[in-house]
Amino acid sequence: MEKENKNNRLIKGLWSLTGLKSSDYIRMAKQIHPDLTGSRLRGLMSGIANSNYRPATNYDVFQCVVVVSHWVGIDSDFVETVSDSAVETLLDEVDRLIANADTHGLSNQDRVKKALRNFF
Repeated sequence: MEKENKNNRLIKGLWSLTGLKSSDYIRMAKQIHPDLTGSRLRGLMSGIANSNYRPATNYDVFQCVVVVSHWVGIDSDFVETVSDSAVETLLDEVDRLIANADTHGLSNQDRVKKALRNFF
């Protein structure tokens, strides 16, 4: 059985932290990265059992980081790639923030900023 990769988990986690509806997130992502398609994004955000699931690459994570950075007002122009170690570090922080969402009292934008603080 196929296992969801860490890149897909991170993309879904960052999207979850925004609190945006998938359609709003996809619209924003396509404005920032015109080469993206809604189908591709839905596949990256889907579960493994879904027929349109697509395994995410580090480049997909890079695009997601740029999108959520833009959403919270962080300049991400200097970010060119995302390494495996950065994915793992960011995923750990995102997982922690999701697990403790009720105890932090932070806005969605503050939660995303907190997740990205060690990335930039």
